[in-house]
Amino acid sequence: MHLRINDVTVSPARVDELREVLSNKALPVVMAQKGCQGLLCAADRATGNCAIVSLWDSKASLQASEQAIASIRSETVDAVNAQLNSVVIAEVLREVRLAPTQVGTRTRVVRLVAPAGSTDKLVDFYETEAVPRLEAQAGFLTGRLIREVEHDGRFAAVSHWADATALASSEKNSTGLRDQVTKTIAGASIERVSTSEIILTERTT
Repeated sequence: MHLRINDVTVSPARVDELREVLSNKALPVVMAQKGCQGLLCAADRATGNCAIVSLWDSKASLQASEQAIASIRSETVDAVNAQLNSVVIAEVLREVRLAPTQVGTRTRVVRLVAPAGSTDKLVDFYETEAVPRLEAQAGFLTGRLIREVEHDGRFAAVSHWADATALASSEKNSTGLRDQVTKTIAGASIERVSTSEIILTERTT
């Protein structure tokens, strides 16, 4: 699976308006594209920073959709006077899903930088250390380990949680994993940790 991640910033007061524009205008266009497997939007209501993420069955499908997506992206951003900060293409290295993600659930994104060639070691760590601990944590829904396509050393571990309480309760576990991975993989470092609310989610599979 591949992802197109649109990082945008909107006025915090217009986060719900962004959700409506995505639901009514962008979602039908995106989901109609061949190979599309879903669309979600995670928003930080305090800052207005939002990640609009489309999911694709292959890199080829993602690339083929770019013309249609670029048009609706521009319309969506303009409709709420948002700022498009970046568009990142990422590959999903591993995904674990215990329960569906729903509107109102919470997400944590841990951005990790590691030396080139660290992918196999990071995947092994995720499978043997992270996944068992995530699955044992109350309120865990979905997890993904992703890698930026254009930057071999840039990764992110994304987890979805049932509610704000579950997200908060998982912080100790997440902190422990972050400390462990930087000790396990030489040269790895945590770049940033962010949390947000899922305001839109649609999956085909």
